[in-house]
Amino acid sequence: MQKGMEIKAVDIKIIRKKLELTQLELANKIGVSVGTIVNWENGKQIPNSKQPMLRDLVNVVPGPVKNDSIEDILYQRLSQQINAQFELINERLEEMENKQVSIRKDFHMMFEKILLIEKGVKGKLKGRNLDSTA
Repeated sequence: MQKGMEIKAVDIKIIRKKLELTQLELANKIGVSVGTIVNWENGKQIPNSKQPMLRDLVNVVPGPVKNDSIEDILYQRLSQQINAQFELINERLEEMENKQVSIRKDFHMMFEKILLIEKGVKGKLKGRNLDSTA
């Protein structure tokens, strides 16, 4: 937001939502009462003396303020939450795939051991059969 640009009452709620502040938290940040914030959000004019503080707050708001509606902000937040959940799901899937690979390796090692044992047992039995016929 430009330095000399006036912040309108309709912007207050958008700014507050983007900063994820309650009305009380915003009121405390700029030194006014909660009632004042409520009045501003309902359309009462913001005094010039509070404009610089509000502009400073707007400078830390991610993205443009003027063009975002509350719905846009909520949509962006929801999208971020969904993306975070997808990342978690992908991490879990990767962990499961890694475990699956590990289980397959363990299975193959055990199978090879069984084959070696079986081969050894067959060899011993073969040796016994030869000894008993002699």
